[in-house]
Amino acid sequence: MLETKQLTYSQIKRLLEEIEINFKSHFDDEAYDLSELIEEQEALEEALYNGNYLDAPEE
Repeated sequence: MLETKQLTYSQIKRLLEEIEINFKSHFDDEAYDLSELIEEQEALEEALYNGNYLDAPEE
């Protein structure tokens, strides 16, 4: 699992883009397990939503 506190906003956005590309390229491939990819995507999206990343603005 990624430690999002060590990633910047732009790094997280880039990872989400890469996950989307991987997801699209392996969507029909039954041999490829997408569950880990989905979990990682959810964790990254949650980090962005909650401001849980390195350069998040302080409240």
